Amino acid sequence: MKYHRVDRKTALKGSKGLMGSADKVLHERYGSDAAPQILEDAKREFDALIPEIPYVGGRKNFFSEMPVKAAVVLALYRALQGRGVTLEEFGEILEAAAEVYMNTIPSWIRALAGKLWMSRLFRRIIAKHAKVSLQKTYPDDFVYQVVPGSGKHAWGIDYLECGITKFLAGQGASELARYACVLDFVMFPAIGVTLERTETIAQGCRRCDFRFTK
Repeated sequence: MKYHRVDRKTALKGSKGLMGSADKVLHERYGSDAAPQILEDAKREFDALIPEIPYVGGRKNFFSEMPVKAAVVLALYRALQGRGVTLEEFGEILEAAAEVYMNTIPSWIRALAGKLWMSRLFRRIIAKHAKVSLQKTYPDDFVYQVVPGSGKHAWGIDYLECGITKFLAGQGASELARYACVLDFVMFPAIGVTLERTETIAQGCRRCDFRFTK
């Protein structure tokens, strides 16, 4: 099988949301003098990373945007790292950018996304995709399985392999993975879904145990 990479046009399109939200946070933190240069450096870093972003199935895969988002996170970190920003400080910037990003989505769309995520229809669809992921067609993809509801949890997902940790590890930046994980606790509340998780691959665990409650 030919091993694909994400094309530049797709990568740039996928980077706009989070990169633009980071721009707002950078202006708030560093002012209008420094922020544009930081963002320019981040965009240059991202452009250099594009050939390294793995292709995991395109539109046929729910998680095709995740390697692109991981590359944005890494590009922003590299741009700020040269300015003495610590890993912990970067985590704060990243979380703030994610909050800005989610707030750019109209509330009615977020509410609809939450209803869809908790629907039986979506559960059936993602269960079908989960079976495909277990075939490991793309080595840099996520591998996961759907977990039936139990107790207060409506349903869940166990991630057995994480595409984000794979990408960051390949770039020598495994330390960023746990900060990328925090973004889940920004996204799901924004769509009205409660996420509980006790372990992650980024922490060195064997899985990420996502459990969802409306």
